[in-house]
Amino acid sequence: MKKSVNFTGKSIIVLALLVFSITAFAARPRHYVTTWGQVGYSNFLHKFTDTKAQGSAGVAFGAGYELRKDAFLFDVGLEFSFLNTFNKLNGLDFDIDMQDTENDHLLWHGRYLRYKEAQHAGYLQIPILFGAQFKPVYFLVGAKAGMNIYGTYSTRGKLETTATYDRYIDDFVEMPNHYYTTTKFRQGSQSIAEDLRNMGYSNARSFALPQVAISAEVGMYLDKYIAKAIKKTAVAATLKQEQKNAQNKKGSAKKASAKKQTQPVVEEPQLADPTKGVRLDKFKKEPMHLRVAVFADYGILNMQNPTMAGFSSETIETMRRPDNVSITEPEVINVHSVSVNNSNRAKGALNNLFVGVKGTLSFDVTRPPKKKPVPPKPVPNPKPKPEPPIKILEGKVTDAETGLAIYDPKVEIFDLQGNRRYGSQPTEGDFSTKLDRTKTYRVVVTAPGYYTRIDTVSDVKEAIQLPLSPIKPEPIVMENVFFEFDKTDILPESDTELDIWAQFLKDNPALIIHITGHTDYKGSDEYNQRLSEGRAKAVMEALIQRGIDPARMTSEGKGEKEPRDTNETEEGRARNRRVEFEVVGLLDLDEEEE
Repeated sequence: MKKSVNFTGKSIIVLALLVFSITAFAARPRHYVTTWGQVGYSNFLHKFTDTKAQGSAGVAFGAGYELRKDAFLFDVGLEFSFLNTFNKLNGLDFDIDMQDTENDHLLWHGRYLRYKEAQHAGYLQIPILFGAQFKPVYFLVGAKAGMNIYGTYSTRGKLETTATYDRYIDDFVEMPNHYYTTTKFRQGSQSIAEDLRNMGYSNARSFALPQVAISAEVGMYLDKYIAKAIKKTAVAATLKQEQKNAQNKKGSAKKASAKKQTQPVVEEPQLADPTKGVRLDKFKKEPMHLRVAVFADYGILNMQNPTMAGFSSETIETMRRPDNVSITEPEVINVHSVSVNNSNRAKGALNNLFVGVKGTLSFDVTRPPKKKPVPPKPVPNPKPKPEPPIKILEGKVTDAETGLAIYDPKVEIFDLQGNRRYGSQPTEGDFSTKLDRTKTYRVVVTAPGYYTRIDTVSDVKEAIQLPLSPIKPEPIVMENVFFEFDKTDILPESDTELDIWAQFLKDNPALIIHITGHTDYKGSDEYNQRLSEGRAKAVMEALIQRGIDPARMTSEGKGEKEPRDTNETEEGRARNRRVEFEVVGLLDLDEEEE
């Protein structure tokens, strides 16, 4: 026992040092607090004669810590499992050759019906698992080391007694006054360790020898599917509310649209690694993760021992047999000589098996990276200068082709924090604000029949010119739509751009558009074609989720066939990886209303 404890302790120390070294030298790992639950089939496997292990249900729950570095996973924690099993005993029937009080010869029969034993065990253990994730699939393998802290057993069944007399034709059955009847018996749960102490095993105790089980699980993350369901529900609820408001008050939808604030376009963030998309300019914790897996745990140490809280007890006769003088009522005893709970079998091999389904929740607890402070350079105090008068920001909205003013455009100006600082609809395209034109702003201009224009202006010297391009069947690049590397998943920083294009389509309900995906030359033609089709379809799905009728949109992928820049530089390849938006037709709204 001491050797086993020493070996287990050394193993845990070695694994802990390994994890520490991985954590210390890993670049930007992720840390999670996890909690899980398991349910499934459990059994205590053995090869005892006349005894068959049938198994039962088991449950487990626990909490712990998870480390993720790229695709690598490491899990450790504390888990409690409660395992159960049933054992069916065979060969218990017996016959007694005897004479009754009148010296009549008879053969006394005893038959056990559905005699079963149940064993129950509780374990407190530490799982140490290693694996990898290839979203949405992941796997973990390792070991669980712990102690058996709880153990009970119970029995149940029926005993049928009959007799065959030499001088009678029929057997004696169901004669309670002669003790020929069927007796039900059920022995409730008992602590095996307490039974052993009562029988003289002074070393019996509640805590058992260490238990080690090999463990494996394979499953998948459900985050993507849950997010889609939540977003779909939210969009449906929003549309329903808008329809209700439109019925209750005429024109409410138009007022709500006028009050809606369009968020400024966010510039593309600096990336630490193009293959992973880890942002340097802003740290963001991940949302809660949910994953489901199938698992299997198998105990490699023998759990059968006279001094443990597991499964052993003293040999007891199955029943008190009647003597040759008189027939007495048989007494059913709860432990048989071939039972798993028999001390004669304490040294036999008994291994636990637990298989089933596991659900895990993980919460990101990663701390943001520490920034090294840079001491400022000493700057001499300049002489105070008189503040110049504030120069106001002015501008004009025109047609990009004719140069003529556009009447009633919608002009909105935001600061870099996304706060709306100005909004109007100048009747002749000219607008004038009270904003300081030396500062930086985002300007968003929309007008019916024209593409939305978004500019960043800073330190303007004179009135700004904002020409709008008429809507024509020509491709327009959606500049601020980003994807995960090598995938079709749209990154969260693309939401602002998608919201703007969705609002543009709502403001122009007759437009029919075509969305085209493009890639650079890296990868095979077939792979790039499939990737470009998936990304174009992902953009179309995002617009559908924002309330755009799918009948107004089509999508396709062209792979690397139509580059707009060189593929020899990283900048050129980045420009070639794009999604384009093109107007291809108009709906007849009057015909649809009819």
